[in-house]
Amino acid sequence: MTSQDTAEIIAVTVRYCWALDQRRFEDLAQVFTPECHADYGADHIMTSPQEIGGFFAKVLDLRGVDRCQHLVANHEVVVDGDTATSRCQYQSHYLTQTSAGAQVEDVGGMYVDSLRRTPDGWRIAKRVVRTNWRLGGPDPSASSTAQNASAFIVAGGFSVDPERRADVLAATRDLRAALQDEPGILDYSVTADEEPGAVRVFTRWRSESDLRRHVADPRVQEHRKALGEAGFRDARLRRFTVGVETPALIPDLPINA
Repeated sequence: MTSQDTAEIIAVTVRYCWALDQRRFEDLAQVFTPECHADYGADHIMTSPQEIGGFFAKVLDLRGVDRCQHLVANHEVVVDGDTATSRCQYQSHYLTQTSAGAQVEDVGGMYVDSLRRTPDGWRIAKRVVRTNWRLGGPDPSASSTAQNASAFIVAGGFSVDPERRADVLAATRDLRAALQDEPGILDYSVTADEEPGAVRVFTRWRSESDLRRHVADPRVQEHRKALGEAGFRDARLRRFTVGVETPALIPDLPINA
């Protein structure tokens, strides 16, 4: 074992952190071997860098995480020729912005790795993640109704040139269809108002990060540019925080509205 081997192996564990925190999941190919074994617990076992990256991309997206930070320390490395074992302690921090304010989840544990020397340098062939503690974050026992209390509504309207309204509504329907799998959109409705050129808007969002991600989508940016060309004006949009969400039982109607 040389000090250079130890330094390179520690650098691999640090590179993993940067890949997750910058959401550069393609960089995980510089961390793991092409055929690896990564055990994150709870039956989350992955066998390639691409699968690991896809897993984290989905988890961070579904949970609406705005920022995350992974830190590693206290490395112990043992090198035996072209193989090595390593363990280190980690802390990970996840920040989510909701209408109720910032929510932070902190997790601590250990990465236990088996590594192999490759022509491209040291790579992790097997990783076992052991979680020792967790603070904050969503309450897993909370009901879906209670969790929806962090949702918010953006509603109101705007106007366009009357002769362009039908085109605007059709383009909006096409955009919504293209984004139907986008997480975080709970409701999305843009309809014609009775006034010529007037448009009504009702949208409901799971979190602030979901709305920001939606607005930053290149397809949404193109749609906003088209709205400007259609004479977009007189925006009357307001934001409403959802406090408690329950079914509305309306007399004489056979359904819950």
